[in-house]
Amino acid sequence: MATRAVAVNQPASALVIAMEVWDLPVLELETEAKVYKPAAPPSLRGQFHYPDEEVRTLPPRAPRQSERRGLPIKSMVGPAKIYFIVFGLLTIVGGVMGYAKAGSTASIIAGSICGILLLVAAYLLPDHLAAGLALAAIISIALAGRFVPAFIKTGHVMPAGLMSVLSVIGIIAAIVAWMKK
Repeated sequence: MATRAVAVNQPASALVIAMEVWDLPVLELETEAKVYKPAAPPSLRGQFHYPDEEVRTLPPRAPRQSERRGLPIKSMVGPAKIYFIVFGLLTIVGGVMGYAKAGSTASIIAGSICGILLLVAAYLLPDHLAAGLALAAIISIALAGRFVPAFIKTGHVMPAGLMSVLSVIGIIAAIVAWMKK
């Protein structure tokens, strides 16, 4: 047997008119919703475990305003993880390019350390959210502290401009992922 849930919000709706035609009771949404089981046909009345007029009460539904809004945290961790992987790889490549072009051992050492730490932060993100985001934010802040003033001073897009933009995006990504948890 099918059950029928009846609940209306406004008394003048088409549902109310249809319910009056079928002689069903009208319930307001502010009260608890009730499920009515229709009576069994006379030939089957003894075969059911519930009486003809049994009513089972359901808990009231939560109001729409309290439903969760926005993206769940898992959907923010995925893009943040991908971004920090790409950022880490670009940082390593930038350090290698700095060594190849200018012979700077500081570039390859700093680029490799920061890039590896960003990759570690990306690896930590799904399971250890706080540690991964904190590590990524710290490395992004350190890189922004190094490259933003250099970009403002020199105006060169490569490497200072690119690393400045990537660092600021890394800081924003870490903050947004942290706020969504």
